[in-house]
Amino acid sequence: MKIQNNFEKSRFLTALFAAFMAVFLVIPGSEDANSQQQVIQKIEALVNDDVITAYDVGQRMGLVLLGSGRTLSSQDELMELRAQVLETLINEKLETQEALEFEIPVPEGELLEVYGRVARSYNRTEENFGELLDDYGTSTAAILQQISAEYAWQTLVNGRYGSYVEAKEEEIEQILAEMQANAGKREYRLSEIFLISSDPTQDERVRQTALRIRDQMDGAFQFAEMARQFSQTTTSAQGGDLGWTSEGQMNPEILAAVKDMEILDVSQPIKAAGGFYLIALTDRRRILSPEPMDETLAVRQVGWFFTQETTKEQANAWYEIATVKVAGFEGCENLNQFVSDLGDNIVARDLGSIPLKQFNPELREILMTIPAGKATDPINTPDGFIIFVICDRFMPEATLPSAATIQQQIETQRIAMMARRYLRDLKRDAIIDYK
Repeated sequence: MKIQNNFEKSRFLTALFAAFMAVFLVIPGSEDANSQQQVIQKIEALVNDDVITAYDVGQRMGLVLLGSGRTLSSQDELMELRAQVLETLINEKLETQEALEFEIPVPEGELLEVYGRVARSYNRTEENFGELLDDYGTSTAAILQQISAEYAWQTLVNGRYGSYVEAKEEEIEQILAEMQANAGKREYRLSEIFLISSDPTQDERVRQTALRIRDQMDGAFQFAEMARQFSQTTTSAQGGDLGWTSEGQMNPEILAAVKDMEILDVSQPIKAAGGFYLIALTDRRRILSPEPMDETLAVRQVGWFFTQETTKEQANAWYEIATVKVAGFEGCENLNQFVSDLGDNIVARDLGSIPLKQFNPELREILMTIPAGKATDPINTPDGFIIFVICDRFMPEATLPSAATIQQQIETQRIAMMARRYLRDLKRDAIIDYK
């Protein structure tokens, strides 16, 4: 029964989004193709005379729904998401205009490389990722446009401000000395979404937007993708990741929030100069002191995913075959043969080394009992079946981060602050006309 429920859910989500997009893009009461085309081309906003259309908004909404895994249950939710996406596209338009002013090049090879990484994050290849995008009412062109804008903005900001954010050697040495002195104390792996509020009269509207974004997430599991879609700072291209941060490096408002959070929790909106933060606590550890939940698994993931043509009978038959194959699996050196034996349309990828504490509680309970060289039974999800293969288990050695790692963290935080100020100034000086 569980297989049937999730199989039906996968198709229902696609149909539900298509139905809402039809409501959004078609004039009520009109079935005329010309009228529909007029709505698609309807101007939603002018940004310094550059146009954002209803079609642009709809395409980006599809990317948000794909990344967040959320569903829409009402017209109100649809319109809230539309408003959030429109604001994101306005900011992106300002960034793109500024990058064009400085003639920032965007190499095609770079675009395609990032596109490939995104496709693999959804267990797809570059060749079949477009099919998944189509299911969510979006396209390859839409995601390439987003990647291009991110690349150009990062390049521009790094070029203009990179020389001003360089971490000095004495700063790095001081942080390393503090870590040694604070052995056993907590440090935190954080990610951010930052929303700019360039005018105090807009603070409450921006705070409410941050709340809606938070409510659309299942904890921190979709945080990285939501950061890519909505965060108004350069860390958005890395899913908002800020790396490891000690308590002494955090501003008091953020520290007060994260000290009481559980791993994978997302904070309430936090007021800061120029806007609001959402902070995700993606990991926590004691400096130079490993804990049992720091045990790290080298994990491979094998997936078999539903398509529009997949039947319940096919899904159940594959599940039975896979369960038998899993029982006989021995060692990751046999992984290629294992994948081959599972049949066609298998997507396998290396998830890398992941601490136990970073898995969601349900999956953690399963993985804690799987020895190295073994695999889980197929796990049913709305999109298909997932098998996790444990290639190794080890307790990482507690060591200080390298000077290069500390330098990168300092400079990432500083360049992000510069980028927020830059975008805030662009928005303040822009002529934005909402239609």
